[in-house]
Amino acid sequence: MPVPFLTRRRALLTAAAGLATAASAPASQAAACGDAGTILLTVGGLIEKLNRAPFYAKRDPFFEHNNLRFDRARTFSRADLAALGCEAASSEVDGAKRVFEGPSLRAVLAAASPNAQAKAVRLYALDSYAAEFPLADIAAQNWILSLSEGGIPYAIGNYGPLRLVRETSGKLSEEEAQKWVHSIFYIEVIG
Repeated sequence: MPVPFLTRRRALLTAAAGLATAASAPASQAAACGDAGTILLTVGGLIEKLNRAPFYAKRDPFFEHNNLRFDRARTFSRADLAALGCEAASSEVDGAKRVFEGPSLRAVLAAASPNAQAKAVRLYALDSYAAEFPLADIAAQNWILSLSEGGIPYAIGNYGPLRLVRETSGKLSEEEAQKWVHSIFYIEVIG
């Protein structure tokens, strides 16, 4: 039976050796840790411009957990989304005027290029909430996939990674508020 002190000491020495090795790791290993940018959004379904492999349960456990599968998909990092342009929308939320910033939903969808069979999109939130919008409505209304509010980026737990918003005058109606999906991670383009 191991002596607890020696076991803890050995664990600490092993951990320290691992930190020393990580500190001297080459730049290529550092790049593998995320220099390309964390993916915030996946757009899948009836799209033409792809940049990721189809759904695979062993690689995509969160999609699997939410019963979401796709053969065609495009992913977007924060940098990818910012490159699509930053728009601003102001709306009254919880009694205060707020300013939201991010790319338009139209620009994100254009980057994924919905095919001729596409008629609508379904936006999925981390809590499994989903809302559906006809593409005609998206074309007619200036929806923004907000990355930040008042210049402060969203995080998981406070509407992030993305929140669907648009410019409004006055307080949001209950119907309008239900369209403001937050914590969006996946958009499915459907027929």
